[in-house]
Amino acid sequence: MAGHAIVLDLTDRACVVAGGGPEAARRVAALLEAGARVTVVAPALCPELAERASRGEVRHVPREFRPEDLDGAWLAYVTEAPEELLPEIAREASERRVFLNVFDRPEFGSFSSPAILRRGDLLLAASTGGKSPLLARKIRERWEREFGPEYAALLRLLGEIRARLRESGLDAARRKETLERLLEGPLLEALRAGDRQRVEEELRRAGAAPVP
Repeated sequence: MAGHAIVLDLTDRACVVAGGGPEAARRVAALLEAGARVTVVAPALCPELAERASRGEVRHVPREFRPEDLDGAWLAYVTEAPEELLPEIAREASERRVFLNVFDRPEFGSFSSPAILRRGDLLLAASTGGKSPLLARKIRERWEREFGPEYAALLRLLGEIRARLRESGLDAARRKETLERLLEGPLLEALRAGDRQRVEEELRRAGAAPVP
């Protein structure tokens, strides 16, 4: 699959997940994290999904998935469906202009689902074009060790500083120079250590006032 990488805004979008097992649960968790409205179609649910349904986090339709379940959806994951129905599901999704991902059968879908790591607003995605989800997952696990929660704090801080520098009237070249000094210095290590005093020192050294 020759892919084009994008990040979709799923806030309050209707999304459908066909299947009630662990793979469906992973898809549901990612959709909910993105702010989607999720309907799960499956005769039975694994404990995680059953709990989400009982809390009202997802809508559960307790039966086998049908192509008409795509009506009104913006995006759909099919993790469980009879093999003979996959061509029809793919055709119906295309006619309805619904983004479709079919687990372990990428040829029936319109997008592949990468392995995702989130650190606040930082999002890292590893995609193998559907050829090896296991490899993508291994890459994500490596990222989990390399990119800790301090990256969420770093990005939040950089965003605040960037906005303040823009408001200060500095030209683009000087704003870029200031941000580069921050990224090239020990600011990340200070955040990782939780050393607020050192963080403020690094901000002053780079020419960026401390953020309250």
